[in-house]
Amino acid sequence: MSSTVRKRQRFSQAFSEEEAKKLFKSTLKKAIALQISESISFLLLPDQNHSLPL
Repeated sequence: MSSTVRKRQRFSQAFSEEEAKKLFKSTLKKAIALQISESISFLLLPDQNHSLPL
């Protein structure tokens, strides 16, 4: 009984770690894409007041 519970916990932990990695990667990609698009709009429209850290 206890060994089955331990295996289940180990599996769910491994699964959640994998999901966390996927979520982190997708979030990172979105953040990079947003940063790039903001940088491009800053370069295309330098007269507007953008608050971008350079």
